[in-house]
Amino acid sequence: MEAGAQEADAGSFSGDVNPITSAASSMKHIIQASEERGIDASVMRAAEGLARRVIGLGHGRDDFLRITDLLTPR
Repeated sequence: MEAGAQEADAGSFSGDVNPITSAASSMKHIIQASEERGIDASVMRAAEGLARRVIGLGHGRDDFLRITDLLTPR
């Protein structure tokens, strides 16, 4: 199993390498660039929305895999 998946399974989401705030910023840029060129960015926009929700919940320093908490039924 990939290290990131192992972290997610263990409930650990270290953002030491790439915090979700950085990922969300990159997604925003990709969305803008795509839409300027007429490319549908709806899937990326949905992913950015999830990232922004995670950041809003106080997990901005965690890795992008933190979104699994929003996607996993409890």
